[in-house]
Amino acid sequence: RGLSVQDLYELALPYWQKAGFLPAEVSPEAKEHAQRILEQLQSRIKLMADVAESAQFFFVDDYPYQPKVVQKILTKPHTEAILKYVYGVIQDTPELDEEHVKPLFQVGMQKFGIKMGDLIQPLRVALTGTNI
Repeated sequence: RGLSVQDLYELALPYWQKAGFLPAEVSPEAKEHAQRILEQLQSRIKLMADVAESAQFFFVDDYPYQPKVVQKILTKPHTEAILKYVYGVIQDTPELDEEHVKPLFQVGMQKFGIKMGDLIQPLRVALTGTNI
């Protein structure tokens, strides 16, 4: 977690290549993209052996959902309403970045009377199949 993104990239590269996410010769554009992904994942990566699984939703369209996580998170009260709310508000958002999305999420927190994690967790599971 305390590594630079460049150092983390060097460690992650063999795992991502083995998983087929990156080719043997990585273009500068692909390297930059991979480093942006690692910036998002860095705080969640516990073991380098998990780096490919943690990132698969960035690279492939068809990835497995973790049944226990789906059961635990997506069956909570208000989950369907939360996901519909998020889907609705991001449709007109000019950029999907923190500056534009955070205020919408704060409105959602007030609307549903929940904390940020309770709003984000169902979205994370729906999009990635995992709660990591």
